[in-house]
Amino acid sequence: MKIVSLVKSLSSVEQFTFETKPALSVEVSTALGRLKKKDELLQPYEFDNKDGLLVVRSGTGGKTIAFTPEFQKALTLTLDAAEENVKSGRRKKEEQEEKAQQEREKAIQDAAQAFGVPIIEAVKKPSRRLAVGDDEL
Repeated sequence: MKIVSLVKSLSSVEQFTFETKPALSVEVSTALGRLKKKDELLQPYEFDNKDGLLVVRSGTGGKTIAFTPEFQKALTLTLDAAEENVKSGRRKKEEQEEKAQQEREKAIQDAAQAFGVPIIEAVKKPSRRLAVGDDEL
């Protein structure tokens, strides 16, 4: 993830709003919040997601943010790590879903084979016949 611009209209002395590519997702923003706790340079700051933009706020009540090269590097690395965590989590979820689907398919095939019956997608519902006393719709 790369910080590509600073949004002047949404920035002040106490907070700065950055555009990222790709846009900051809720998942990456949440991961950033967790990962910042591991970095001493980032711990004093708050990070929010405002409509896909990264908002950096001083967590010390109005103190100006010191954008040092070390801070920039720490934020960039942590954003990258947050994005990778989200991607990794999605890959794991997809793998688990695929494995569950394969297990389901195998169980269905085994059951059909055990009973010697074909596998069909769905059962056609018989049309409902009106009985004496039923009202017509």
